[in-house]
Amino acid sequence: MNCHLHNPKHVSMRSFILFFLFFTQTFLIFAQSLVSIHSDDTLFLAGPLGAVKPDAPRALKINNVLNDSGFYRSASERLLAGGDSSECYWLKFKIQNTTEEKAFLELMFPLIDTAIMYTVDSGRIIQKQEGGGNYPFYSRAFNANNIVFALNKSQHPLTYYINVKVRGFCSIKTRIGTYKAFIREYHHDDLIQGVFTGVILVFLFYNFFIFFQLKDSVYLLYCLYLFCISGYVFRHGGFIFQFVFPSTPQYNELAMLLTGLGGAFGALFTMKFLGTREHLPYIHRALQALFAIYCLDIIASIFGYAAISIALSRITMPMGTITVVSAAVTMWRRGNPTAKFYLLGWVTLTLGLFTYLLEDMGVLPYNNVTAYALHLGIGLEATILSFAVANRFSLMKKDKEAALQGMYDALAENKKLLDERNKALEASVEERTYELNASTLKLQEYAQQLEKSNRELTEFAHIASHDLKAPIRGIVSFAQLFERKNKTTFDDIDREYFTYIKTNAQQSVRLIDDLLNYSKIDKNLTTPVKVDLNECILVAKMNLRENIENKNGQIQCENLPTMLGHSLLFTQLFQNLIGNGIKYNKSCPPVIHITVNLSESKEYVFSVKDNGIGIAPQYQSKVFNMFLRLHGQSEYDGTGIGLAFCKRIVDTYGGQIWLESEVGVGSTFYFTLPKAQIEQ
Repeated sequence: MNCHLHNPKHVSMRSFILFFLFFTQTFLIFAQSLVSIHSDDTLFLAGPLGAVKPDAPRALKINNVLNDSGFYRSASERLLAGGDSSECYWLKFKIQNTTEEKAFLELMFPLIDTAIMYTVDSGRIIQKQEGGGNYPFYSRAFNANNIVFALNKSQHPLTYYINVKVRGFCSIKTRIGTYKAFIREYHHDDLIQGVFTGVILVFLFYNFFIFFQLKDSVYLLYCLYLFCISGYVFRHGGFIFQFVFPSTPQYNELAMLLTGLGGAFGALFTMKFLGTREHLPYIHRALQALFAIYCLDIIASIFGYAAISIALSRITMPMGTITVVSAAVTMWRRGNPTAKFYLLGWVTLTLGLFTYLLEDMGVLPYNNVTAYALHLGIGLEATILSFAVANRFSLMKKDKEAALQGMYDALAENKKLLDERNKALEASVEERTYELNASTLKLQEYAQQLEKSNRELTEFAHIASHDLKAPIRGIVSFAQLFERKNKTTFDDIDREYFTYIKTNAQQSVRLIDDLLNYSKIDKNLTTPVKVDLNECILVAKMNLRENIENKNGQIQCENLPTMLGHSLLFTQLFQNLIGNGIKYNKSCPPVIHITVNLSESKEYVFSVKDNGIGIAPQYQSKVFNMFLRLHGQSEYDGTGIGLAFCKRIVDTYGGQIWLESEVGVGSTFYFTLPKAQIEQ
């Protein structure tokens, strides 16, 4: 590096004292070093060679600062911006480039929002260059992650003013050099970044492969944590801006999410990997609190509150380090062999992170170790934690093999006991076989007798219904003939008597038909088929159309499933329940609501709810009995078999039927059909 600094001339002691007494402040402000570039292979940090001026209100323009006396000498090779109230600075350099090689000035911090450099010669602006995160990457004159400005060739010094605007805390180092030196340095940076990226990708693919094989969330959480924390390095190095959002800088701030996401996944990974919920409940709660803070960090990043996000990151970094290291130490002391790898990995990351931060804050000098401490820390952590995860997998495999061996031993012991029991049972089985054979013969005889009896009862029901209905039909027919013949001579009492005769005769026919149908519900059924219950509801509504229209009834039905059974029985079941809801109803209009729900046992529970007159509590357990009528025939007609018919149908399909009712409010009938249900 060839850098020539012009110093003031020697003056007499008396003049020097006067100068010190009267112009000390002015000297500190205006003292400016001259940077001379003589070599074609020059690259050096130029922070102490420039002057700095804060611009807290962001109001100063280039014309205001050309003759401004507010610049002061930089005492460090880095500018710590955003730590106080000011996030806007002016930098000033006097540079003379006498080489034939192109020379550049670099601001070594990729996350600068805006940087504008003005080249001034003899108080006149001769060039303006712009760059920063608010500009598309491809608009830069020099394709580099950091902001690079070209320096003019000149045989006399030129003054360069740089306006830098940032958000949040950042450490900006200034580097000046020739094109050849920059290319050499960037090749070195690309090599280290390439090695780091290769290491991260290897462990990401390796652990993703294990996750897909084992379906263990530990490997997925580790991959997500590794992806986010390495993504933070890529963002901080400007690679996300360069390769992901080069043309849309407004989206580059989304990468700030990686800090909060990395911390959140790291907390979840620690809880899962070390099993803190079962073994370390206090530390588990601390990790949950840490996870909540990381979530706040993520929310602040999403809504653009960078200052809040940075403040939360400063809180969570020491808290997270202490909590995770404490958990790892505790589990190691309790005999968990994988905890030592976990502890070593986090200690390595912590050392690399703190080394990087201390260099960034100016506590440590800038060199190859401090500049790439974070890369080294994350790379070593990824390697060590991969060993920890692999060791965990090995231990799990050994535990599984031990458990399987124990299972095999238990099975062998059980087999031995079963063999002994089988020998004892064989003798008992032979003894019981004879008794069972005899019992089977008796059961077969009983079954045949029962089948014969059922057949005879069915035939009797047919014959009885036919023989009973024949004379009743005759009564009705002759009563109608008699009424037609003597209609003109009937008085009101005669008409009432004949109406009573016809009504009771027709009621008797309906009663006989209902009894016959009731006896045949589970007889001569065809093979069950898939039945859409929605179609059964439509048929039932058509059959009840006259009653529904007369009362302006409303039938509300959810989408019902398809069941395995007989459409005739399902239709009759819904028709009886809907008909009762319409008949025993004084509301205007009557409303019937049909729903179905899936119970915890995965069984369909149907409900038919009405807004009718309701059923008193003392009768609710008896309404499914045959011939039970709670109202007179003159008030509500019917045979009293409808609900008994419904219960018989539900019993046929192995279900249950019950009700909930309140007088004056309405009733809800519930039923299940287990044998008719199709497995989902």
